[in-house]
Amino acid sequence: MQVIWAEDARDELGSVLEYGACAFGKRAAERFYEKLLGNELRLANNPYMGELEPLLAGRPQNFRSLVVHRHYKLVYYVEAEIIHIVALFDTRRDPASLGDHIK
Repeated sequence: MQVIWAEDARDELGSVLEYGACAFGKRAAERFYEKLLGNELRLANNPYMGELEPLLAGRPQNFRSLVVHRHYKLVYYVEAEIIHIVALFDTRRDPASLGDHIK
């Protein structure tokens, strides 16, 4: 399956990597990114492995989430042969704010 990142999700990833490089070092940010890419590949091979996201229930898409790090999860939905990643959500944030990240 093809994986497509929404612009907002890609921007969030850039911010996370930039912060990680400053706070924890470039190598730590690279490891995070490599782990994220590995999870993206796993998701492409098994798109329904993520749990249904209860905070986004009732929307037209069946949003799912996959924890990719203890503080981050990918939020996505599957449409035909495409996985749409709509958010990289920091799980330390208020869970109710997740809906604000999804357009």
